[in-house]
Amino acid sequence: MRVRVDLSFLLSLFLIFLINPADYSLVFLLSCTIHEIGHIVFLKIFKIKKAEISLGLAGADIVADTSRISYIKEFFVYMSGAIFNIISAVLSIIFLRYRFNMLLMFFFFSNLFLALVNLLPSKSLDGGRALECVLCMFFDPFKSERIALCISFLTSLFIVTMGLLAFFESEMNLTFLLFASTLAFESVYQTLKKPYSISG
Repeated sequence: MRVRVDLSFLLSLFLIFLINPADYSLVFLLSCTIHEIGHIVFLKIFKIKKAEISLGLAGADIVADTSRISYIKEFFVYMSGAIFNIISAVLSIIFLRYRFNMLLMFFFFSNLFLALVNLLPSKSLDGGRALECVLCMFFDPFKSERIALCISFLTSLFIVTMGLLAFFESEMNLTFLLFASTLAFESVYQTLKKPYSISG
């Protein structure tokens, strides 16, 4: 599997460590890695080859040709990142019952956060592509894409609104605003092109 690193990814890493404490930034990056491992595992299970990991401003995209598998398998490929995050969150809660640790608590919340965000039906997130897979089971691909694009647009407005609220409620922590803005930009970008990509 090829890995391509964009300069924007290094910029996003710099901003994460600049705005947040190093130990919490590392825990969040660990949660992101677990998310991507989930996608890779399911790509291997369904024997999808010629996959490429692209590290950019919004995180990682795994670009792979999923056109030769069924919609239900493709759905699970897109959902696998969130599934792995949920499993990690559950395991961390089990460990927290025996010994409380602030970093472990943050690990729980970061995994839960990544899972919930990626379930949102936006074209820039796994949830948007998974929704399109479900729609394709009932409608033709063109109509499914049109419906998914409309839902994605509304979701993007919701993400930006929540990002602005979090920005002001958190005493203007730029992390929330940058995150929401990036997701909104990626949603528009993904709308203009039609990749076989798995966002994370």
